[in-house]
This record gives sequence, structure tokens and C-alpha cells, in this order.
Amino acid sequence: MKELRDKTVADLEAKVIENRKQLLDLRFQLKLGNKVKTHMFRKLKREIAMIKTMLEERAD
Repeated sequence: MKELRDKTVADLEAKVIENRKQLLDLRFQLKLGNKVKTHMFRKLKREIAMIKTMLEERAD
């Protein structure tokens, strides 16, 4: 969390895009029947939510 607060808005937006791509890849892997670390779904969703909250706070 601390390292996210130190990043710029552009870096945070890039991190959201990266996390969404990872989430999509995990979903594909799950559908293909590959072994997936299911805890990563929750981790990525939470991180996306935290970053969006920080971006919203900075916008005010």
C-alpha cells in the first residue's frame, strides 16, 4: 500500500491496466482447465480497487 501511494497517477493507471490483463489471463487459464492460483483473483481485484480509490482521492 505504501509503495502505491508514492507512485504517480500515470503509474497507477498503468498498474490498473496490468492487473486487469493478469486477471483476464487467470480467467482464461481457469477455463482451459490449467492449474490456477485462485487466491490471485481476490488479490488482483482488491489491488485494482485500492488503486482506483487512490486515483479518486487524488482527483478531488
